[in-house]
Amino acid sequence: MDGTPTLSPESLHRHYPFLRRVARQHLAADCADLEPDDVVQDVVVRVLRRWPALHFADDRALAGYLHRAVVNRARDARRLAPRWSRVDVDSLRSPRRSALEGLVNDEWRRRAAHALRQLRSGDRRVVVGRVVEALSFGDLAARTGHPSADAARKATARALAKLRRQLDE
Repeated sequence: MDGTPTLSPESLHRHYPFLRRVARQHLAADCADLEPDDVVQDVVVRVLRRWPALHFADDRALAGYLHRAVVNRARDARRLAPRWSRVDVDSLRSPRRSALEGLVNDEWRRRAAHALRQLRSGDRRVVVGRVVEALSFGDLAARTGHPSADAARKATARALAKLRRQLDE
C-alpha cells in the first residue's frame, strides 16, 4: 500500500513545530544569523518541489524523512557558515603599541608640551594642577592663590581654552 493519497502537501503543516525544534537543536551558536524557521522553510520548499516523486507509507515515514532533511540542512548551514564571523578584532591586537601609534602619541605630546610652554605661567600651573595632577578646584585654588574654588574653575576654563587655541594653530 502506497499511502500517498492520504498524505498531501498540507500534511507538512502538522510537522512544523517538531521540525522547528529539530532545527533549533542542530543549529550551532556559530550559525546565529540563520534561524530555525529559515531551515524548516528551506526544507519544506525543497520537499514540495519533489512532492510528486516522493512516496511515504504513512505519516511517520514522512516525519522521519523531514527530520533527516532538517538535520542535513542544519549541518550544511553549519558547514557553510563563515568560521571567523564572531571574532573580536580588538582581542587580536598586540598589547604593544604599533610604531604608528607611537609616532602619533609622540607628536601629540610634543605639540601639547609646546602649546603648554606658550601659556603664561599662571595658566600653565592651573592646567597642570587640574589635568595632570587631577586636583579639585578647591585644592587648585589653594595652590594657585585664587580666592575661591569657583575662581579656580573659571581660570581653568580660560586656560584650557587658550591651550586649545594653541593646539589648533
